[in-house]
Amino acid sequence: MSRIITKRSNSNIITTNEFKKIAILVTILCFLPLIYLYYVHVRDKWDLNEYFVGELGNLIKTNNPDNIPKNNHEIQTTPEISEIEEEALKNPKKFLGDIKKMGKNERPSYTNLKFSSIGRNPKDYLPLNDDNSQDLTFFESPIKKSQPKLNHDKIEINLKNLDPHESFLNFRIYSHNVKNGNGITPLKNGEFKWEERLKDILASIRFNTIDNTIFTLQELYKFQVLDIIENLNTYKDNEDDQWEYYGVGRIDGDSMGEFVPIIYNSKEWEILHSDTFWLNEKDLYMSYEGWDAIYSRICSFIILQNKKSKLVINFFNTHFDHLGKLAKWGSAQLITEVIKQLTLQSSNEWPTFLMGDFNSDLKDESKAILVIKELLRDSTSLTLPGINRYGHIKSTVTGFDGDILKNGGQNIDYIFTPKYCKKLDNKFIKQNLKQNCQYQKFGTKNNKFQDNFDLILKQFGMLHSKFDGKYMSDHRPIVADFKIYPKCIDISEK
Repeated sequence: MSRIITKRSNSNIITTNEFKKIAILVTILCFLPLIYLYYVHVRDKWDLNEYFVGELGNLIKTNNPDNIPKNNHEIQTTPEISEIEEEALKNPKKFLGDIKKMGKNERPSYTNLKFSSIGRNPKDYLPLNDDNSQDLTFFESPIKKSQPKLNHDKIEINLKNLDPHESFLNFRIYSHNVKNGNGITPLKNGEFKWEERLKDILASIRFNTIDNTIFTLQELYKFQVLDIIENLNTYKDNEDDQWEYYGVGRIDGDSMGEFVPIIYNSKEWEILHSDTFWLNEKDLYMSYEGWDAIYSRICSFIILQNKKSKLVINFFNTHFDHLGKLAKWGSAQLITEVIKQLTLQSSNEWPTFLMGDFNSDLKDESKAILVIKELLRDSTSLTLPGINRYGHIKSTVTGFDGDILKNGGQNIDYIFTPKYCKKLDNKFIKQNLKQNCQYQKFGTKNNKFQDNFDLILKQFGMLHSKFDGKYMSDHRPIVADFKIYPKCIDISEK
């Protein structure tokens, strides 16, 4: 028995060894495809590295003059990126649209624009010698203008004759320094000619036009104003629309020098009075440079009556000196005093709005903005974030190359409102939204506007000004919407 058992045991050992050989062979056969796949992966990976080395050969030679091979890891971590991503990497933290240069084929056609044939010669808007140098003798004798007479009967309205249910007014103020377009001063870095910038400026004006819009622009010569007016009246939605302007040049009080025009639709507004005065300490109607100003500066204003509501509003527009600290302060004092005096010319004490490029912010040493805020309110102070504030918060001025933005920017353009202008969340506004509101009869207390009407800032926006790599101006447009309606008596409290 023992021999038989021993034989079976030896037989089992042989069978096990054969099984191990078979298992090893099967294992090898199983791994062969994986080894092949790994080889293919390494081969393909190597080929890809060779491709990158070929594409970046010049760069490698530049950074590695001894032609020492770069290790594979360095090359593999160099990603292939798109042209847009490459531009973005070159321009970190830039505004949308600032990273792209405009190609020649992207520049829009200007064949549809209308250009005024009047006053395009530089000698028409600047005092120049024959060689186009500035004629300094022109400024030796200041220009004298007379003050236009104010017709008090036109601006005096008995409010008792108005119907509270029809005396509502929604209107918009759009203010923008569009930069002068003279053909003499060399263009700044990033600046395009006026004829190329005009299309974007007009597009912005048209897109932001609603009923009863008033445009206050700064730093234009007369031909630029006429270009805008001609195009607005050529391409219009309503045949009854007729865009007109008031403004004069700051050099001679007529057609020479920069304008601060006020543009309005005569279908909606009737002009009752217009005037321009120089910002100086000597004579408001003589073309002196004021205080320490580099140039003579002006303020233009008009009194408009809305044809539908019969309400009257004063609109002022100005452009302060860019350097003179005393001139900024003095200009602010002068304009606020004129506003005070104009308000008293009517028992209605109609509301006044002041717009412009003040070349000053709240931190400016001239304190000009603080002087103005003693009489008027900055529209932005009446906004509620997330409710009625739109667009950019900082820097109404950009420059043409964005350097001003890189340095933090400045808010130097403003739309100032009367002190009594209310916020959107004011309790009186909520009261007027109630169903049990009864409009107060006009003239019950007195004939003053502010005692018979509520004035509200509906919304404010600082718009974008750069599209497809091109600035339409070195300033951004600012827009404010207002609503006027009769004061309300809550009859539920009676």
